[in-house]
Formats: sequence, C-alpha cells, structure tokens
Amino acid sequence: MTLEDRLIQKTYYKHFINDNENRHPIEVLGEAAVAEQEKESYDLSDIRFAQGEVYYHSQDFETAIFKWENINSELEPWAKKNIGDTYYKTGRLSDAEEIYLSLKVDDPILTAEVSLQLFSLYIDQDNIERAYEVIKEAVEVNPAYPGITELARKFYERQEDWKSATELAVSESIRTEDLFWFATVIKYAKNQYTTIFSPDYFYQVLITFYKTDQMHFKKLVSALWESYKNEETYLEWIKTINDIFLNVDIGLYEYWQEISSLYEESYLYLISGSYDLQVLHDFIPTTLENWLKITRDAKSLFPAAAIWTWNEQFPSTIMEESVQKAESTLFNSDSDIDGLSYSLNIVESMMSWAEQRNIELDPSVASLLNKNVHHLLMIDPENDEETTVKTLHTFSREEDERTWMVVDGSSAYREKKLRQSLDKWAPLGDSLLFIIHPTYAFSEDEREELRKLEQSMPVHFLIKGMDAHGDIESRLRMDFQDALISVGGDENLTSFIQANFFEIIDGTEKRRIHKLLSFMRITLHDLGKRRLEEELYLQDLINTEEQKIEKLGSDIEFLRELEKKKSRYVTETYAKLKDEIKDNFENSLPKLLRECTDIITEDSDFANIHKEVNDKMNKVIEVQWTKVLTDLQHALQQWLSLSREELVQSQESFDDLAVEFNNRFVGEKVELKGDFKILDDWRRDIRRLTVRMPIEEQNIFLQSKFTQLMFQRAGKLIGALASQKTMYNQYKKNVDSQDYEEAAQMVTNRLFAQFNSLENSLKLDVETFFSQPFEELTMLKDGTEVSLENNRLTLKDMKENPGEYYNPIQLFEIRVRQYEVMIEAKEEVDYSEILVEDN
Repeated sequence: MTLEDRLIQKTYYKHFINDNENRHPIEVLGEAAVAEQEKESYDLSDIRFAQGEVYYHSQDFETAIFKWENINSELEPWAKKNIGDTYYKTGRLSDAEEIYLSLKVDDPILTAEVSLQLFSLYIDQDNIERAYEVIKEAVEVNPAYPGITELARKFYERQEDWKSATELAVSESIRTEDLFWFATVIKYAKNQYTTIFSPDYFYQVLITFYKTDQMHFKKLVSALWESYKNEETYLEWIKTINDIFLNVDIGLYEYWQEISSLYEESYLYLISGSYDLQVLHDFIPTTLENWLKITRDAKSLFPAAAIWTWNEQFPSTIMEESVQKAESTLFNSDSDIDGLSYSLNIVESMMSWAEQRNIELDPSVASLLNKNVHHLLMIDPENDEETTVKTLHTFSREEDERTWMVVDGSSAYREKKLRQSLDKWAPLGDSLLFIIHPTYAFSEDEREELRKLEQSMPVHFLIKGMDAHGDIESRLRMDFQDALISVGGDENLTSFIQANFFEIIDGTEKRRIHKLLSFMRITLHDLGKRRLEEELYLQDLINTEEQKIEKLGSDIEFLRELEKKKSRYVTETYAKLKDEIKDNFENSLPKLLRECTDIITEDSDFANIHKEVNDKMNKVIEVQWTKVLTDLQHALQQWLSLSREELVQSQESFDDLAVEFNNRFVGEKVELKGDFKILDDWRRDIRRLTVRMPIEEQNIFLQSKFTQLMFQRAGKLIGALASQKTMYNQYKKNVDSQDYEEAAQMVTNRLFAQFNSLENSLKLDVETFFSQPFEELTMLKDGTEVSLENNRLTLKDMKENPGEYYNPIQLFEIRVRQYEVMIEAKEEVDYSEILVEDN
C-alpha cells in the first residue's frame, strides 16, 4: 500500500507497527515517542499524526484533533484535512467546510480528496450550486483521479443536467478512449440529450470513436443523425458528418449500410424542396460523394445516379474522382432497384407540393399510385350510359396480392375531343379492353388511334355476339398481333375478365414507370408555365381591383350626393307645406279670438264673463284646429307620395349601380337595397299626428292683463254698485283693443310641436334609407383594398424571390432525371442514351 493510500485511509500509524506486533497501537506509538525524545534533536510530528489516526478510529475525536493541531511536518496539510474530516463526521459542517477551503496545496491527491469531501458536504447541505462548482473543478484539475469522473457523471444524471453530463462523457471518451464512455455518449445521443450542442462539437469525439472502435463509431453516427433530424441544426450536422467522412478512410469490404441509408434519407430530404437551391450547393456535392464512398457496389446505383444527375445539372461541382466512380457504377450496375417505388415517391411529393400551393394536377395520375392495383380500361362505344370515367369493378385472387380495377371510359371515349387525344387519359389504364358489337362500325380512324395507344399499353378486344364476327376478328388479328381477342356473349363481365385477363400483366410495372416519368416531365413543364400564368393572373387581378376600388369610390361619392339631394328634397317639401299651414293657422287666430268678445253685453255677468269668453276662444281654436288637421292630412299624404317617388328613384339608381358593377366585374354579386320601412314609419307618424284628439284647454283670455285686472276689481266695482253699462263699456273698450298675436303664436307652437319633431327626424330617416348601399359598397371597397395590398405584396415577393417556386421544380427535375438514369442503367440500355433528354 502506498503512502497516499495510508494517508487517505488514515492508517499511517501502521508504519510504526511491525506485522507481528500484538500490543495496542497507542502503547507502541507511546514507546516510539519516548524513544524519539531521547534523541538530541527530535520531532514528534509524525508520531502525533499517527496517534491522531488511532484516536480517530477509536472515536476519541477531541484527542485526535488535539494531536493533529500540533503537526509541523510535511504531514501538516493532511492533518488539517483529517481535522476537517473529524468535524464533518461529528456534524460540525461549517467548521469542516472552513478547514477544507483553507487548504491550498500543490498535492493533486490531497486536493482531489478535499474536493471529494467538500462535494459530499455540499450534497448533505443540499447546496447544489456549490456542489457543481467543486465537482467541475475537481474533474478539470485531476480527471484521472479514481472515481471522480464517475461520481460527477452520476451527479449530473441525478440532476438531469444533460449538458454537463454530455460534456463529461465526450471529454472522457477523447481522454481515455474507454468503451464505457463511448457507450455513455451513444446513450445520451439516442435519448436526444445531445441536440443542445452544435453538431461540430462532436467532431473530435467522432474521430476518436472511428480510430478506436468502428462499431461504436457507427452507433454514435446513427444516434446523432437521428437526434438532429428534426432540429434546426440538421444542415450543420450534415456538414459535420461530411467533414468526418472526408477525413477518414473507408475499407473496401467494410459494411456501412446503416449509414448509407441515412445518407439516402438525408439526400431525399435535402432535395424535397425545403431548402433554397443556393444553400444546397454547399451540402449536396459532398453528401453525394460520401454517400457513394460508403455504399457497397450492390447498393450504389442510387448515389451514382444522383452524382451523375447533379453533375449534369451543375457541372464541376463534384470531384472528378467521384464522377468517374459514378460513371463506372452506372456502366456496370447490377443493382436491383424498385424503380416503381422511386417514381411513385416523386409523384406523391409533387402532388403534395402542388396541393400545398393550391395547384391542381391531373387527378387521373392518382390511379397509378398503388403499384399492386392493375387498371383495365374498358371502352364500349355503344354503351349509352352518360357517365364520366368511373370505376366499375374491383376484384382480386386470394393467393395474389394484386388487385384488378376495371375502369369504364366509354362516355369519355365518345367525346370527340378525347377521341382525338387519347394520350390525355391513357395513363388511366395499364391495359385496355375494347368491346365491339356486331352492329358497330369500327372505323379506320379508331384503328389508327388504338394502334397509337398500343405503344403505351396492351390493347385487347372483346367481340360481343356470335353473328358475322369472323371478318372483324381476322382484321383485328392482323392489325393487333399482340392483342388478346375473344368472342363472347352477354356473360358476366367480371367472370369474363377473370378468365381471360388476370394473368396478362407482363410488363405492367415497366410501362407504369415510363407513364409516371412521362407524367412527371409533362407536369414539371406545366408547373414552370403555371408560375408565369400565376404572375399574369395576379397582375390582372391587381388591375381589376384597382379599377374596382376606383369604381366603388365614384359610386360611393355618387350615393353621397344622391343622399344629400333626396334628404334636402324630403325635408324642404315637408317644411314648406307644414310652415304654410302653420302660418295660415297662426295668422287666422287673432281675428277669430277677437270676435269671441261679441258675447259681452250690458246684461253679462261680469263676475264670470272672463270664463265665458275663454271657453268660447277654446271652442273656436278647436274648430279651427280640426280644419287644419284635415288640411295637414291631405298635404302630408301628398308629401308622402312625392317622397316615395324620390326614394323609388333612388332605388332605381341603386339597381343601375349594382347591375353596372356586377356586369363590369364578373363574379361579384352586389345588391343595393334602400330601407323602405321608413315610409311605413312616416305613414304611421302622419296617421298619429292628424287623428283628431281633444286638445288641452288654453288660458287665452284669462291670461290677458286686462282680464286679470278686471277680475281683481270686479268685486269692488260691483260692491260700489257700478252700473252695468259702465262695466260693459270698460270691458268692450279694453277687449277690442287686445293683441292676440302672442296668444296665437303660443297656441300654434304647442299644437305643431310634434310636427316639428317629425321634421327634425327626416334627415336621419333618409340616412337610414341609404345605409345598406353605403355599407355594402364601403365594406366591399375596404375588403378590396386589403386584397389589393396583399396581392401587390405577393406579386412583389414572387418577382423578387422566384427561387421559392422554381427551386423545388428544379429539384423535382433533378430527381426525375436521376430515376431515369437509374432505370436506364437497370434496363442495360446504351449509356449514350442516358445523355439524351426527353423532348
């Protein structure tokens, strides 16, 4: 046992005890102390240190501390550490911490031990922050110290601090090249704990893995690849792994299939259209070179075709060595590829991309996406059922995974447009069954059309009926030598097809691949034109919306002027007739009221005559008001009729505006409706206001100053036996001189108050009539302005960033070209044909 081990375990005292010694260590150490003191120059520090250990193990902690406090030798730091351990063991954690922190030595072992003690102390105190500081420093200072990195790993994992745990595992993997730490890094990567790091953080550890153990290297690469797949740093990972494989040698017979599959998946993802083409130029070439580099010959057709296609599209972007290797692979390929699956994958990607951008593609291609379904296109020219292309039957055999789908294209065939361009719907079928009836005139044009169709799919014939079919059959056999020609009656169609066609599937997959490639080429060409069409459409839409906004603005202004005009007419005509009747009524009252004094005679009861005169005045007012109401009723009815005509004219203007707008802007449906309910409201108000109702009694005569004076003096006059004639003369004189204009005005204002209220509401009523047209046009104008702004921004973005649309199309073209190269290589065609693009 080394000295350091004895000091750590507090067994340094055994240095003074022989192996055969049976006495207690205290006794032996006491003798040693006595012997040491007999020397001329002596030092008891080491013996006291050993005695402290014995007392410590005997749990005499006070004596142990006393011994260790008096150490002046090289063991003094260890003695202080032991004192700290004693405080720690006895629960005096603050004192222990103070001792540990005071120890500053160059001894790495003692430093490590103190750190471990401090770490345990902080854990006991639940002081996680300080525990972090201590363990991190301990690992940095002396990672090789036994157990210290394992203690740190367990601590980080308990804290779920995967950043620190990963940093520890990576650094220890590089330092120790130990498979335990390799496995730990892999475990963290599989659990997605490593994605918080930039991928290039793992460059050095990956190189270490590769040099030490390639099995663990592959596992780590796969785990990191999967973890970064859905992260924003995915491209950074691709760059990192590419840099790795550029700097390592791959053995000729090493198996890298799992990594090759990940490269394939990443390549397909990169060219799926999610990234700008300019960005891909920094990743694709190296990705393809490494992919081919690690792929065995039996699986190398895909990356070789990808390299060839990319280099064809972007010359000199891939290393010449890789291009030559790709060429060699294509020339000598015996790879077994699933060309149909690749083609279907591209078509599905194209359809998905188009759907996201609201672009409609030919829906018929969907029928080709299930490679286990064989489509038999059936045409019966004499089938009178008016249908579009539809599925008639679907059937299969239990022992066969394939399914047959019979598609009826009879009605589509009868359409002249389709008969002249069978290639527009030929992709619907893998083979064709043409039914001929004895009475059907099979034309030369149809023969020629079917011969053309035979180039893309097998054409077969069913001759129905047994009469006069020999000539037809012989002609067909001459013209269609590869066709199945059968003669049948009216038996069940499904049974007939099952008996005659189920085995005729040779070449279906190959034909469907070429149909899909043709469809993809046509579609990509159409998509390229769609962008220009969309820009032109947007520009036309913007022009239309600008015209629409201008038109709506002028229409709204027209409505505003029309509303002012109608409002002015309605209110002014009403005010004119009302004021005219009101003035006549008010002007007639003074004379009528004055005439009411005729009832005053010399025989009148002057004590009550004022009441009699006032009653007569009220009766006169009521008679006169009744006449006025009749006049008002007739006048207001005439006003109502005229106002209605004005509103009807307004509605005609509304209709003209709507028709003009709807005709000019196809697709718009503007309806402008005036609110004619205001006429009902006016009619009800007129009826309410002109119905004869008892009017409130007016104190006209009683309110005159003379009447009040006479009424006050009447008793005195009578009491003084004034003569009747005197009273009469005074009454008559003063009553005749009264001015009743003020009273007439007061009465008139009271009686016409409701008519004035109606007048004040007319402007608002006319606004109500115009409200719907205003709201309709204003809302449409506001909505059009928002749409115009959005369309302008969209068009601006389309023109400034054409790559957002064309880059995915170009990538689809690369994928299509790649699969063409693969298919041509598999079919062992002349390699020069690969260089020829489809027309």
